[in-house]
Amino acid sequence: MKKAWLILAVAVFVFVQMGSLGIASDDKYARSTLKGFTGVNVIVRYLDPDIEKDGLTMLQITTDVELKLRLAGIKVLALTEMRKKALHTLVIDLGILKTKSFKGYVYRIDVSLEQFVYLKRNSSVPINFSTWSTGTLGITTDISDIRNAVENQVDIFINAYLSVNPK
Repeated sequence: MKKAWLILAVAVFVFVQMGSLGIASDDKYARSTLKGFTGVNVIVRYLDPDIEKDGLTMLQITTDVELKLRLAGIKVLALTEMRKKALHTLVIDLGILKTKSFKGYVYRIDVSLEQFVYLKRNSSVPINFSTWSTGTLGITTDISDIRNAVENQVDIFINAYLSVNPK
């Protein structure tokens, strides 16, 4: 049992380190970057095929997130529409480790808003940059808990968005 907890502790440490690479957060400055836009594109970054075999798919997550956004009054843009308008992308980045020691999952969820920004010294080249983010870590034996955790993180985004774009 000690070996399982050691492996789990190492896994959590690795996930924390991976998740700490972002610069943005959910504070008043980051929230101010959410003001005034009307739509987002949703991208779920890579999900391990073994996790999809266990019942959590990229399509499920994308559908869940897009539905939550629409219900909150945030327009969901198709990728082609987003490219034409060079707008905003809500990125769902999942790191999920399936453990055999306790027959469960260690996970990291990062939700970030990426948008084009311009350097003050060279405004001719747009750079895609994360201006707002939130995330969580967790351990579960039920993969549906991860799906719920993604939805909770998206709720944080929706609340942040609505705080600077009241209806």
